[in-house]
Amino acid sequence: MKTIEERAKSYARKVWCGGFRDFVGHKKATELDFIAGAQSEREELTRWNDPNKPPTDEMRVIAKCVLPNGATLVTGAWYAVNEFPTGWSVDLDRTFENLHVLGWRPIYENK
Repeated sequence: MKTIEERAKSYARKVWCGGFRDFVGHKKATELDFIAGAQSEREELTRWNDPNKPPTDEMRVIAKCVLPNGATLVTGAWYAVNEFPTGWSVDLDRTFENLHVLGWRPIYENK
């Protein structure tokens, strides 16, 4: 897999093909813009959301949880509002009791 920088250079070459000298500055600016956009998206997609601000509509998410022994794991979860008790429901609750949700991320799917 290519790095972000390699993909940025490839994209800039594709956009500014022809090799005109006056486009050199534009080519570099295109590379930097590509890199900034990719890094911004990466930060958003890898950010753990606050568990005290749960997802809406019982949407399934990826949750980072901690076990009573301090170990962390990542699994599927949802925040139940139409069930009793209201709160986090984690896929591995029955296997590992007393899980505590540290953060959550949406599940992004290609549509």
